[in-house]
Amino acid sequence: MTSPSRTAERGSILLLLGLFLIWNWRLASVTALNHQHVVRDDLLALLAWKTLGFAALCLILFALFRSLQKTALGVACALVFWLLGGPLIVAVLSGAALQAMLQLALILAISAAAAYAITHHLDLSSRVAAAFGAVVLGLQMPGLFAVLSMQSIDASLNRLEADLPPPTADETLPHIIYIVPDRYASNANLDAFYDYSNAPFTGALQTRGFHVWDDQVANYPKTFVSLASTLNADYLDPVIERLPANASSYSHLSPLIQDYAARRALQARGYDYTHIGAWWAPTKQNAFADRNFNDESLPFDQLTQVYLEVTPLVFLLARAEAQTTPCEIVDAKTALIREQVQAETPQFIFWHAFVTHDPYIYNPDGSCRDVGEDRYFTEDFGARSAAYLQHIGHFNRLTLDLVEAVFAESSRDVIFVIQSDEGPYPEALVQATEAAGETDYDYLAAPRAALQRKHGVFNAIYLPSGDYAAAQQVNSPVNNFRLIFRELTGAPVPLLPDRAFSFASEAAPYDMEEVSERAQGAE
Repeated sequence: MTSPSRTAERGSILLLLGLFLIWNWRLASVTALNHQHVVRDDLLALLAWKTLGFAALCLILFALFRSLQKTALGVACALVFWLLGGPLIVAVLSGAALQAMLQLALILAISAAAAYAITHHLDLSSRVAAAFGAVVLGLQMPGLFAVLSMQSIDASLNRLEADLPPPTADETLPHIIYIVPDRYASNANLDAFYDYSNAPFTGALQTRGFHVWDDQVANYPKTFVSLASTLNADYLDPVIERLPANASSYSHLSPLIQDYAARRALQARGYDYTHIGAWWAPTKQNAFADRNFNDESLPFDQLTQVYLEVTPLVFLLARAEAQTTPCEIVDAKTALIREQVQAETPQFIFWHAFVTHDPYIYNPDGSCRDVGEDRYFTEDFGARSAAYLQHIGHFNRLTLDLVEAVFAESSRDVIFVIQSDEGPYPEALVQATEAAGETDYDYLAAPRAALQRKHGVFNAIYLPSGDYAAAQQVNSPVNNFRLIFRELTGAPVPLLPDRAFSFASEAAPYDMEEVSERAQGAE
């Protein structure tokens, strides 16, 4: 006959196992980012520190209590705070006293109920916790498996390099500044869908010698495919053909955003590469850059940052912003561009700018929104659109200031590109993303206006020669670097036909169909 103490030990071990599975609930579900966005190494790192944290908590509590049952009870209470303490910390940081007290009362009530159940009904509590943890993990296994089992493929495109003449020594190479303001709509779409005239900004750029396209059409509707195409000056068909039939992870194209053809061709010609990324994992850093903008105020990867936002450790994000706000980070990035163009050697500077992408960090007066304020406006599309247009205006102002400074301070001529990767989300796409926890929006079945909104992108280029004859022949970003290399080499680098592709579901983002005609021009 098993002794009561041995039964309690077994029940406590089973309870701890269940609590561990529940401890990883938020991580396993990957609901803040659908699994296509998650980088495998980031997921493994987060799993590792969460496992070590859970083990350390168990060891500390066992050292204090010398009892598995009391250890399990302490872990259960800690878990309640871990799962429910995020809103409490946010309420405290934002000074919402009533909300903080209500959230604290909820945490204490659930903790008391858990303590009573574990103390008086350990066997039942352990079985319920283990079963619930197993169900939660089982439901989320497809997403985890998709990330952890992702196959490696040959993700490379070399047609641009084959189309270029061999590199030669040239002391007169201009600096190149390439800015990608994420989700910045085309001028035509700003007018048609937002009743917003971008004429003052466009006119200011044209006065300074830029060529501006009014109705550019993105070749692909999402950043991961659009940037992969633009940076390699090519369409993605050869890579997509090499993907497994059920491929869904965005990480398959990460090599095309890191080791891209334009970067290789520029560095082969003597360019120093400065990479200024965003919080989005594929562009946060570039392993091939000579220099990366180092945002020391927020040392977390994208997955960890999103995970922390719903835990009590959200205060770490608030503390980071207290030291350096995201608005100050934007200022630091523009300052770095101004610094680099003063270098004597030719510079290639790439900036993936999230100023026009949510979270919308600026107040109408240009100050930074507090960390506790709504920066997404997912429940009010009108407010979201107003914030979006406000950030378009702010980006326009800081860009014109940057253009003026660069032209005045640069040590040599400059090629300057301002090109968006995708258009803003249509309202139905925002609602689908918010309601489902992941985007299940059908791009192909969407109304034509929604497709046009997503594909219409801003694009402007400044070439020192002022020769825009080739630019007037094309209308999509896949040719931007081909135009740049025409300017650099003087060779007739082939231009590609303008084509646009989309997919029905982000669950199958490589099942592409051509939508060139439907995506062209706002109705």
